[in-house]
Amino acid sequence: MRSIIYIIPAILLTILTGCSKTGPDSPVRDDVTVHWAISPGGLGDMGYNDIIFGGISAAASRYDFGLYYYRPESAEEIYPTVKQWISEPQAEGTRSLFVLGASDYEVTVRELMSDGAFPLPEGKDMLMLEYFADDLPVHTIGIVAMSAAYLAGCVADSLNRTPAALPWECTDTCATTAFRV
Repeated sequence: MRSIIYIIPAILLTILTGCSKTGPDSPVRDDVTVHWAISPGGLGDMGYNDIIFGGISAAASRYDFGLYYYRPESAEEIYPTVKQWISEPQAEGTRSLFVLGASDYEVTVRELMSDGAFPLPEGKDMLMLEYFADDLPVHTIGIVAMSAAYLAGCVADSLNRTPAALPWECTDTCATTAFRV
């Protein structure tokens, strides 16, 4: 499961850099920022938010982009922050991504839709994690637990040919089968 979580920072980086090479020989990037609204109560519990935070922080250091994160206590608290981000002028040639770290923020996106905030201004984009429908005007990523279990099982199987789950530890026969692929 840990390796699957590293996909999210890679996707964020691809969206922001568009596959351009940025490394030690490249100039410092002051034209890219990422704003991340962590899911309410989601940082510090050693869950996937902590892994994402570590990955995106490392990417920000490595690729020299600005990283701003917000830790709202409820999903409703992020609305004014996102609204302000949308209304701030974007300098020509700069890019900014706002990541909504949970499907809890669906209400925020729907409020923004009602306010006429979409389409977003040039150079700005939005990504919402843990959302499985395609009815919002933002990029979404959703990994169903069963899919994650299947992918983790495939990775474990390719590493050492040992099942990643034992039959008596699964509540679903299908999950056990997926781990044994």
